[in-house]
Amino acid sequence: MTTKHLSSLGLLLALFVIKVNASQTSPEQKLQDVTAKYQKICTSEQCENQIKKMKKFARWRDPKAQLLVGTAYLYGDGIEQDIDKAVYWLYRAAYDNSNDTKYSLKAFHMMTKIYKEGIGVEVDLEKSEKYMTKLLDKQYGPVVYAKAIELLKLNKSDEGISLLKQASDNKYNPATYLLARIFQIGNYTQQNIETAALYYQKIVTSNYKDSKKQLSSLIDQISQISDHDETLVKNLTATVNMEVIDVRANKIEIQDNMALTLQRLNKNRGKYTAATGSRIKGRSCGHTSNSCSGKGENELNDDLNEGEVTDENK
Repeated sequence: MTTKHLSSLGLLLALFVIKVNASQTSPEQKLQDVTAKYQKICTSEQCENQIKKMKKFARWRDPKAQLLVGTAYLYGDGIEQDIDKAVYWLYRAAYDNSNDTKYSLKAFHMMTKIYKEGIGVEVDLEKSEKYMTKLLDKQYGPVVYAKAIELLKLNKSDEGISLLKQASDNKYNPATYLLARIFQIGNYTQQNIETAALYYQKIVTSNYKDSKKQLSSLIDQISQISDHDETLVKNLTATVNMEVIDVRANKIEIQDNMALTLQRLNKNRGKYTAATGSRIKGRSCGHTSNSCSGKGENELNDDLNEGEVTDENK
C-alpha cells in the first residue's frame, strides 16, 4: 500500500472530525453523510490484503491494529463497511488492553462522537458522556481542548484557560496556540505578551500555523519595553532563528505505513503467543489468530449488546 492508501492513521482519524447536521436524520443517513465526505485511500488489492492480515493482530489484542481495523470498517475503506464491526473493534481497542495507550484513547474519542451524533447507531448520550469523562480523566488533548472552548463560550474564563493549559502541557498544539493568542490579545484574561511569546515558543519548532511570525512580532514588542528581560528576548530570538526543516519526502521514497506496522507486529509476534493454553489442541495461540487470554469475541459482543462495561474489561 502506497502513501495514497492507508498510510497514515492520523489522516484517518483527522477525517473523522466531521460535523453532522443536527436535524432529524437517521443513523444510516448520518453514516452515509460522513462516509461521503471521506476520501477512501485503500483502493488496491495489496491494501485490502494488508487489512486482512491486520485483523489477525487485532484479534491478538494489539491496540493499533484494532483501531485501524475499526476505522476501516467505519468508512468501508479497503473492507466492506459495517458499523457494528467498526464499533466492536473500536470497543476492543478502547477496553481490551490493560494500559490506556494513545490508540485506546483515540478509540474512546471516536466512540464518543459516534454515540453523541448517532453515526450509524442510535444516539446514546449516556455512553458518549461516559467515554468523554474517561478522556477528560486521562487529560486527552482534543477532548480537554473542546471542553475548554465550551467553557470559554460560557464566559467561564478561569476554568477554560486552566483546561487549555492542561492540554498544552500534554503537547496538544491547538491548545498552546490558542493560549498564546489569548494572552497576546488579552481576551478572557489580562494581556501578557511575554506569556504569549513563551507559548508561541513551544510550537515554533513544530512549524504550527503562523507561530513563528507571531513570535517574531512579539519579540519586537517586548524589546521596545524599557525594562524588558534581555535574557528572555535572547532566548526567544534563538528559537525564531532555528532552522526548521520541513521534510516532505517523495511518495516513492516513503515506506508503506501499514507494511511497517505489519513488519513490527510480525517481528514481535512472540508476545502475542501465550505461554500456556491453546484454542486448537496441539497448536499455540500464535498460530490460531486468537488470543488465549482476555474475553472472546462472543463475550465482547454480549457486552456491546448489553451496553455494559465491567471493571474486568477495563
